Amino acid sequence: MKCLVPDTGITINPIGEIVLCCAGDNVAIEHISNIENVSDFFNSKIYNEIRDKFRKKEFPKQCNVCKVHWKAGRIARFDSYNRFDFPTYKEDLSNSIIPIRFLEITTSNICNQMCVTCSGKYSSKWAPAEAYAVQVGLDWRNENHKFHTKQYKMTDEDVEKILQIVPSLQHLTIKGGEPFADPNNIKILQKLADTNPKCRVEICTNFQLVTQSVIELLHKIDEVHIQASIDGVGSLYNWIRGGNFEKTVNNINRYYKYAKRKIVIVSTVSIYNWMHLPELIDYWKNIEGVERISMANIVTFPKYCSPLYLPVDQIEKGKKNFFDYLESYDYVEKHDIYKTNNLMVSGIGNMRSIELTTDPNVKEIRRRMLKWIDFCLIARMNDEDIFELAPHLKEIF
Repeated sequence: MKCLVPDTGITINPIGEIVLCCAGDNVAIEHISNIENVSDFFNSKIYNEIRDKFRKKEFPKQCNVCKVHWKAGRIARFDSYNRFDFPTYKEDLSNSIIPIRFLEITTSNICNQMCVTCSGKYSSKWAPAEAYAVQVGLDWRNENHKFHTKQYKMTDEDVEKILQIVPSLQHLTIKGGEPFADPNNIKILQKLADTNPKCRVEICTNFQLVTQSVIELLHKIDEVHIQASIDGVGSLYNWIRGGNFEKTVNNINRYYKYAKRKIVIVSTVSIYNWMHLPELIDYWKNIEGVERISMANIVTFPKYCSPLYLPVDQIEKGKKNFFDYLESYDYVEKHDIYKTNNLMVSGIGNMRSIELTTDPNVKEIRRRMLKWIDFCLIARMNDEDIFELAPHLKEIF
């Protein structure tokens, strides 16, 4: 067990809380508004205690999500962080003041979409609907640690604290909300382009709000990796994400045409697209601007969106459909990926790990599945019919 995060950087979640990483964003260490200097806080007693835990091979309380995935044989979040190659790593640890080399930041929960697997914590469009959901009887909705009923945006003063550490970063990850819906993220990227263009950048986005000026700004940074959240094709995407599929495709093509940079598609695997993953992969295999599609994000919470709670015959059928489709791809055992000439598919180990949950409350969770679908139809005013798009859901109810 190894994680670079406590030694290299910090994460700030969509409501301004400093957390160890995005996987432990339900356990706040502090709030950005309560500290004067980010670097000083990173070298405080609280962070040193977390580092000591890892040196003793213990999971701190912030790391329960990674602990669960690790024990289940799935890719844990620390596996992703450990791939970062910080050339100053050992040198930094020997300093009396450890510099921040890694920053994952979400400057707000402002978002233009209402994804069915999401919540008010990550989407300002969901926020007002969260309270209404509880009012109309979905009282279990607020059991989710991502439950949040207000829009949050980082203040100019707090953004300035972030800008101070940008010049020394070696890796920057920007998430949302939707990163390109908040001008503060553009301000951070501009600062990076002006002072530290060799910093590696990752941006997790729905890719709906990518203007030409944004594309040109990203091109000023040497290494930019775009992770686009796409869970389905056509109407299924529109239902799951509450966005416009064709607009996303057009933006990907436009970005590649200008920058000649390929993106990675990260698919959130849920009850809604469980039977349609081959269709999703097949769509992108001949799109020039897409390098890889990842199935690493399996919904485990909220439970009523998780494939772990589908009937066992549906779980097995979905896995069979997925792996039968991939037989036409080349398997690279060393990296556990499948690939064609144009596309790689990763997150395979996570797909293998999906089994029927041992949770005794399966019937109750399936009841919530239906109620949540009904609520989404009202709250988001969908034109699409999920039961026609994903007929396997009819069998459950």
